[in-house]
Amino acid sequence: MYHTKKLKNNQYFLFCFGIIHCIADSGIFGMLIEFPDDAAFKNDDWATVTGEVSTMYYQPFKKTIPVLKVTKVKREQAPKDPYVYRNNQ
Repeated sequence: MYHTKKLKNNQYFLFCFGIIHCIADSGIFGMLIEFPDDAAFKNDDWATVTGEVSTMYYQPFKKTIPVLKVTKVKREQAPKDPYVYRNNQ
């Protein structure tokens, strides 16, 4: 999770850095996460969440973006391997 001063106190971005084949085809993707008001995290914290996906206009990007409005949250420890791998089965 990532928080910036441009966000409300209960809003964080969840970003993933993806590579398909090599660094030339890499990119960042993610969404805005909106927690209940009493939730507070530091950058790079981990959590499992449940909520409802909707959209909102985000002025800094001048675009409508996805947002997950969290209804349930459980803090987690960072996994030993935080990467997602393509499975060719």
